[in-house]
Amino acid sequence: MIIDAHQHFWKYEPIKHEWIDESMAVIRQDFLPSDLQQTYAANGIDGCVAVQADQTLAETDFLLKLSGENHFIKGVVGWVDLRDKNVDNSCDTPILGISPARIPPSLSSFHSPERDRA
Repeated sequence: MIIDAHQHFWKYEPIKHEWIDESMAVIRQDFLPSDLQQTYAANGIDGCVAVQADQTLAETDFLLKLSGENHFIKGVVGWVDLRDKNVDNSCDTPILGISPARIPPSLSSFHSPERDRA
C-alpha cells in the first residue's frame, strides 16, 4: 500500500490563507479530494493522511468530514487546544496519540468507553 503521508485540503479564502504569499500564488485555489483522485489512480497511490492547514477545531472537523466522504483519506492530523479547561466538551470525537489526533466515529474501535473507565 502506498500512502501520501502529508496532504492538505482547503477551500481557499484569501484572508484565512494569507500565509500563501505571492511566491506560492499557484496554490491560491481550492484543493479538495476530487482534485487528487485521478492523480492517485494514475500513480498507484492508495490513500493519504490529511493534515490540518489551520489550527482550529473547524479545520479538524472539515478534514474529518472529508475523510468520511472519501475512502482514500486514511487518517487525519488535526488540532485541538489541550490547554482548554473544557477540552473534553470541545471534541466530538476521541483524542488519540502523543501528538493528539481526532478520529471519526467509524474508527471508534480504537476508543471505547469501557477502556476509558478502566
